[in-house]
Parts: sequence; C-alpha cells; structure tokens
Amino acid sequence: MNNKNKLVLKVFAIFALTALFIAASWRFVKYEIDNHKENTINSFLDEQYLENSKLAAELQINLEDNVSYKRLTSDLSEKAVIKDIIKKETNSKNRYIFFYDDNGVLFEKNDEATKKYNGKDIKKLFKDWEYNGANASYNSGVKGLILNGENGTGELVKDSRRNYEVVSWCFFTANGKRYLIGISTLEDYLMNKTMFNQHALRIYSMCGIFTIVFLIISIAFSIELLFSFRKSNVLQREAINKNVQIQEFVQRVDTLTRTAKMACIYDSLTKVYNREFFYTVLRKLDEELFLPITIIVARIDNLNEDVEYKKYDEMLVDIAKIFKEYCKTPNLISRVDEDEFAMIFINTDESTVKNILNTIEDEIGNSYISDLCEIHFKTFAKVSEKHNLVNILKSIRRDKFEV
Repeated sequence: MNNKNKLVLKVFAIFALTALFIAASWRFVKYEIDNHKENTINSFLDEQYLENSKLAAELQINLEDNVSYKRLTSDLSEKAVIKDIIKKETNSKNRYIFFYDDNGVLFEKNDEATKKYNGKDIKKLFKDWEYNGANASYNSGVKGLILNGENGTGELVKDSRRNYEVVSWCFFTANGKRYLIGISTLEDYLMNKTMFNQHALRIYSMCGIFTIVFLIISIAFSIELLFSFRKSNVLQREAINKNVQIQEFVQRVDTLTRTAKMACIYDSLTKVYNREFFYTVLRKLDEELFLPITIIVARIDNLNEDVEYKKYDEMLVDIAKIFKEYCKTPNLISRVDEDEFAMIFINTDESTVKNILNTIEDEIGNSYISDLCEIHFKTFAKVSEKHNLVNILKSIRRDKFEV
C-alpha cells in the first residue's frame, strides 16, 4: 500500500471514528433525555393520581350525602358536585378534569366541551378521538384499562392538533352508579412547568457545541496529516532525486571504468582482444597444461579500391563476428594489426582447427566479404613446450601469406 492510500485510509478512519463517537454521544444524550422525561412524567403521574384519588373520594362522599341527606335526585346530585367541586378545580386548556358515568360524559373541561361530547359513552369518545386523528395504537393502553374498569395512569392523544395528554383516572361507585373521575394535563405544559424543555435545550446545545469542537479537532488533525504527508513526500522526492543522481553518477563512473577497462584489453572497433592484451595472455599459455595449442592468423588482402572507410570498418566487424562464432572461450581471438586477426585454440590439435577453418572460409566465401577482399589464413600447432607462442606468432606474421 503506497503512502497516498495510507493517508486516505487514516483520514477515513479519523472521520469514521469521529462520526461513530458523535453518533454514540447523541444517542446517549437522547436516551438520557428521554429517560429523564419518562421519569418526570411518571413522577408527575404519581402525584396526579394521588390528587385524583382524593378528588374521587370527595366526590363519592358528596354524591351520597346529596342523595341521603339533601334528598336530591341522582342527576341533581351530579350537577351539584360538578358546580360546587369540579368546576372550582383548575380547568384550562393545559389542565382539566373529566367526569363520566357508564352512560357518557357528565363533564369535560368546560361547558362547551361537555356539550360537544354530551350523550356519548366512553367507547364512542375513543372513536371520536381516533376520527380526529388520534393514534389508536398509542391510545390502546389507556383505552383497554378504562374499558376494563381499572384505575390507572398513562398518556393519551385526543386530537392530532393537540399534544399528548398525561392522564390519571379512578373509578368509584356512589348511589349504585359507577363513575370515572380523571385529571388530564398537557405534556407540553408539564415539560414547561418542570423546566424540562429548557434543561433538554441546554444539554442539546452543549452536545452540539461539543460536536462542532470535536469535528474541528478532527478536521484540524486531518489537515495536519495532509501537510505532514506533503512535507514527507517533498523530503522523499528530494531523497529519491539525490539517490537517482548518486546512481546516475555511479553508473557514469562504472561506464567510464568499463570503457577504460575495455579500452585496455579490447579493440574498440571489433570488440575482440587488442594486441597488447593478447600478447600478455600468450606468455601465460606457454605451459604443458594447455597443449596442444593451434594458432590461426588471418590477413585481409587485395581490398577493393572502391571500398570506403565506413564500409571497411563494417566489414572488419562482420569478419570478427564470424571468427568469434567459431573461436569461443576458452579460446582467444585478437586483432593484432589493422588488417590481421589471430586465433588461439587451446587443447586443440591442428586437424580439428583446419576443419574449423574450412567452415570459416566457406561462410566468408558465401558472404559479401568475398566481393570486397581476400582473406588468407596460416596455421601452426604447438605440441611441445620448446616452442614459444609469442615467437611463433611473430614469425607467422613476418612471413608472406600464400595467395
């Protein structure tokens, strides 16, 4: 993986971890706020239910006293407690009391609302609320408890245009009739009264500030990584450039060394050994170990007068290639003069060398070289240590070649 991909991976990891941490923080904050809200509502419902129970007990006593001692009818007794007790309680758009019997609504918030729901039993009330946009599944818990005649608390929605209502209710019996008395408080009103919304807003604001700060730190860290990466790349490129320059210098020195070395031992045109090196090696071959040694000397004669210098050089290179093809290591080949080549065959008798020479002559005869010049060959085989190779070679080169 290159450095650029590593940088991208690091930046991605930073932002992924940042996003994960921020998401976890917000999830935790929301969970704590929702949990606090639920605890606030439950605590309020407990208090409201106690208040509801006291109100139910008071209504029960007054309903029975009105019938037993004041000789009022049941209907008049109900109207009396509504007037003397229920209406004197807090009844506003934020908090109100509802009073039902098995036949329907006796009182709901105020006279206008009571008139609206008059003659409707509890089942019809829930249907009306659902028709007005209330969530049936949300209301199902409260609805089930009330229809089963159980006391309780819960949250209720009566109209899609209104907020949730926190309700508590109690059933009681008076004068042989069953009644339901309940208290409802708007959730928004409760949240404002308990300063919950302000508290939640402060927490969300702090979390928002923390999120922004954390994002800024992550972005700053990513930018620092980017600048460090660029700086590192610049330094790396400089180091690479220096290494390249050093390598180029070493290569030039090596090339010059090889060139100088080759110039010492090789002929610059034909790339075979030059005369100086060839004679040096010959002196080291005058040992029994290398016998028999056979020498071939080739001389270029009768050069066509029309041959230019460039063509002549090309011809010399091609002649050397042919010689090298048949005179391979450990044998030696050298350009001993401008128009002469010498070949040394180690541990090779004269008859074998003559067979090789016949092949060389055939190949030269079948090439363009034979049209430009003639090449004459001489051979000599050293079979004993008494002969000196250098002297032999010099003697062959002094003698005239047979034409």
